[in-house]
This record gives sequence, structure tokens and C-alpha cells, in this order.
Amino acid sequence: MPQFAPNEAKTAIAPIIAKPSGMNCEAELFLGPDEATKVVTSGREPFVSTGAEKNVSLPITMPGAPGTFHGYIDVFAGGFRFLAYILKEDVVIAAPTLSFGFGTPVVTIEANKQAPAWGVARVSCLLTNPHNVTVTRRLRCCWAYSTEPSTFYCNRAWNGGITEFELTLNPGGSYALVSPYYYYGADGIEASNSPLIGVGKKFYYRFQDDLGNSSPAVLK
Repeated sequence: MPQFAPNEAKTAIAPIIAKPSGMNCEAELFLGPDEATKVVTSGREPFVSTGAEKNVSLPITMPGAPGTFHGYIDVFAGGFRFLAYILKEDVVIAAPTLSFGFGTPVVTIEANKQAPAWGVARVSCLLTNPHNVTVTRRLRCCWAYSTEPSTFYCNRAWNGGITEFELTLNPGGSYALVSPYYYYGADGIEASNSPLIGVGKKFYYRFQDDLGNSSPAVLK
């Protein structure tokens, strides 16, 4: 079944045989759950019959909501429908799975005032929306041991207990996303599952979305 994004504009080319030749005709393509319900329509597009197969262009904008729709083409002459076609395949409307553009993260290690033996990591990254539609994704800040760069762990707490950060960007928009501080110290407070940032220790950091797309990893 053909699949399109919501509100995507397309033009169907319909091979129509209308007889006799020389008639002023109109063709209409529409999608819906049945032939009596037009969710979207091309409107009636005029053409002149040839008595043989003739390709007729039918521009249409896809439905705005995801779903599966039947397709129909009606042909009119003098205001009366004299031909009716049903598309062989249904049309599927599916929301696109788009991701942000990730910049390279900037990682700053600061002293933990409550426990100077451990550091505090702050990770920031510029996110952009290069698409022509609004994109919403959930994001996490993740880390990996320097000795195991392929295994990343994502934070449990974001800004006081939030597991993920949801971000919506309009087309062409951008946002400088900053992770929470990761605190570890003698007071026993653990803000996330970020590693203990001991003196001389290094870890990889990156941002990752709910689709598994991620920024470059930075070793700090």
C-alpha cells in the first residue's frame, strides 16, 4: 500500500477511458472510509475525452490524521457521473519519524562543593530542526565509560526527577539544551545514574532521542 505523510501534497495520474471522444468531462479523486465520505478530494478536474485511454492529473493533499483510506475516482459529463473507479490499493497516512539535527556537545566538569573529591558534569548541545514540519522528540543525556565507548547509560533524573526532556521545534528552529548537574558526594545525594566523576577519570557524553538518534560523543 502506498504510504504518505499527513498533509503531503501529491498529484495522481489517472488513466481514464471515456467515450465517445470530444466530451467535456471532469474527474475527481477522493479518499475516505467509503465512497459516500470524502475526507480529502482533488475537486473536479476538467479534461476532454479521446475515446481511448487518457492520463488525467489529479492534485490532492493527503489527510492530516494518520490512518488507512480507500481511494475513489469519479468521472462526470454534463454534471452526471458516468464512470466510477476504486483504487486497487488503499492509501496509508503515517506520521513521519523525524529527528533533530544534533550539534557536538560541550562538556564542562566543575567541582562538587559538597564533596570536592567528585566532579559535576554539565553537558550542553545545540539542537536544530532542518525539516519543513514541526518535530517533537524526547531527549536524554547519556554517558559511557572511557573503556567501554559503545555502551551508553541514560540519566534517570532530569531537573529534579524528570526522566526525559521533551522538546518541540518549529521548522528552522533551534534550542540550546543543557543537561542537569550530576551530583555525587559524601551527603549521599545521587541526581542521576551518571558515573562518579573522580579526579583524573574520563567519560563519554552525548544526547539521545527516543528514536535512538544521538549527537556525537564527547570524551571529557
